[in-house]
Amino acid sequence: MKRLFWLLTFSVLINLSVGAQEKTFLRFYDFSGHKFEKGQVVTFTDSSIVVFRDSALIQIPISSIASIKTKRSYGHNALVSSFALAVTGVIIGYAIGDPKSNSNNYSFGDYSSKDFTTTTGAFLGGFSGIITGAVISGSSQKFMINGDVEIWKQIRGKITLKKKAES
Repeated sequence: MKRLFWLLTFSVLINLSVGAQEKTFLRFYDFSGHKFEKGQVVTFTDSSIVVFRDSALIQIPISSIASIKTKRSYGHNALVSSFALAVTGVIIGYAIGDPKSNSNNYSFGDYSSKDFTTTTGAFLGGFSGIITGAVISGSSQKFMINGDVEIWKQIRGKITLKKKAES
């Protein structure tokens, strides 16, 4: 069980480090509250933001932006993180389970390592991955710009630009 804990902790750290290498994703909303553009931020200036979307660079003037949301929605983040960690957990749980153990009739509170079957390991690893993925998923932030360059100058420091890892 101790080995399972450390392997799951290691997989969570790997998942977090991979996610940290993505570019910052923003969604832009107009003054009527409709999303008019989205993409990965390439750079920004005092008066515009340049995003990458569909193999093209798009420059968005600050004067046309009412609000900006960072990241993707919580549901998207939770689904992707949970799936990735569940698959990892199933693989690790299956790998550390005992394939020779036939004991499936035990209560959760009094089992020994010999009762930890590959199926039980896969189930517990997958379940742990789903829960961990849902917990570590970040939620998006919303910044009100209202087309004001002065407000943008104050807010842009809060939006971090993440760089892709160079191979």
